[in-house]
Amino acid sequence: MKKRLSIALALLNHPRYLLMDEAFASLDEGYRGTLTTWLLRYVQGGGSLLWCSHEPDELRVLCGRVILLEEGRRTGGGPRPEVRKG
Repeated sequence: MKKRLSIALALLNHPRYLLMDEAFASLDEGYRGTLTTWLLRYVQGGGSLLWCSHEPDELRVLCGRVILLEEGRRTGGGPRPEVRKG
């Protein structure tokens, strides 16, 4: 519940930039869908989203550009590339 409240508060003031680090971790599937919809509207409305995740499927849906890091170094990325799993 704390995580849901934190996300709602972050979106409430319509920030220009939003940093989300593993935002879907520990959220139920129903709320993930709701959050995805909110975040897509946020980006379509001109907001910039920096999304940190280990889940490639989240990146494919939410991000227009991806940077892949391994041990703190950039190993690839670009405009919505096919991100490898695992």
